[in-house]
Amino acid sequence: MNCWEYTKCGREPGGVNQEELGTCPASVYESSNGENKGLNAGRICWSIEKTPCKGPDNDFGNCLRCDFYKIVREEEINTFKLFNGNKRVKYNKGIINIEVGDILCYGTIASFERKFIDALVENKKLKIQLDFKDTTRLDSNALGMLLVLRSQVANREGSCICLANISDDIMKIINRHNFGRLFKVGLCS
Repeated sequence: MNCWEYTKCGREPGGVNQEELGTCPASVYESSNGENKGLNAGRICWSIEKTPCKGPDNDFGNCLRCDFYKIVREEEINTFKLFNGNKRVKYNKGIINIEVGDILCYGTIASFERKFIDALVENKKLKIQLDFKDTTRLDSNALGMLLVLRSQVANREGSCICLANISDDIMKIINRHNFGRLFKVGLCS
């Protein structure tokens, strides 16, 4: 079942509300086809910008409270993906290390493993290390997604997001946007 089938919003191509309300971006986002066994982004809709469910503020927190999100997370218990993409994720000694890859853009930040999802939902302490060792390019959507990730852990005592192994070029972007004040730059400890 895809999100539009669960919510019966009718905003998928050919849906009863498509003409009046517009097409939901999740229903046509082909790059996520098959992720969490859905059609397009139908089972990873929370990772897509500007879906109607997120509201005017594009609030990812709405998604974490969504019944459909919880159903998909439970159904895909061993292979669940929070964000679309096939980046490498390791969990070791309380630190979730995400190898960002060569390009960081919206929707390709990482595929988080279940421990990360459990930590988000259960409000456990999180230490997330984004490893930029191979990253050569960031876009503005990626910076926005970093802020979304930060908002999910910012108020949890003992939690942090670290930006590790940053090249000089990426560091210029981080500094230009004052992200060095929002994130720890360096390895998590």
